[in-house]
Amino acid sequence: MSKGRAKTAAEHLGELEQDPSIVEQGRHRQDALRLKEEQLRAAEMPLLAALCGAGMELSSVWDLVNTTTVPPPNTLFVLLDHLSGEYPDRVREGIARALAIPQARIGWTQLVDHFQKDRDRSGLGSKFAIASALATIADESTIDDLIGLAMDRRHGQNRIPFIKTLARASAPRARDALQQLALDSDTSAEVKRTLKNMGRRQRHRRQHG
Repeated sequence: MSKGRAKTAAEHLGELEQDPSIVEQGRHRQDALRLKEEQLRAAEMPLLAALCGAGMELSSVWDLVNTTTVPPPNTLFVLLDHLSGEYPDRVREGIARALAIPQARIGWTQLVDHFQKDRDRSGLGSKFAIASALATIADESTIDDLIGLAMDRRHGQNRIPFIKTLARASAPRARDALQQLALDSDTSAEVKRTLKNMGRRQRHRRQHG
């Protein structure tokens, strides 16, 4: 490289990749990630064994997430039962997301109980996933329960998944709840985003029949 010429981004990156300390840091991060994955697989084994006994052989509970395959009822009962188990939060999150299907309505009471007992307010873990499951399986018969959870500020940002369900609900009390949630610092941004998107879709339908 000629004297005085600035290094390109590629050249600077190449030098960093050859720096022994940077290489060692990267190796440590990879080792830590691999160890965490192994620990999660080991922790998940009782759940996977129970699911296998119910007729579903999986490599991870996350195999049930974002799939078109609907688990049979006996599998849903296994998931609901193991949601109360002593699993790492990442495993509990996978269980809850696997229950975010209409067929899991049989576990409404259990999911509400788990949501209420969890003290996390961050909206970053398994409690948020449980909220997503509740939002998915809620119907007019349980809308009052959902409103009650949404209005309880102790649940922090974990209430965000409820917003779209409340916005679609026909009950006037759901609209009243949305108006109040629009003033709540944990939920206001999501309420405004949801209502804006719904308004845009309604205008599109009117324009295009």
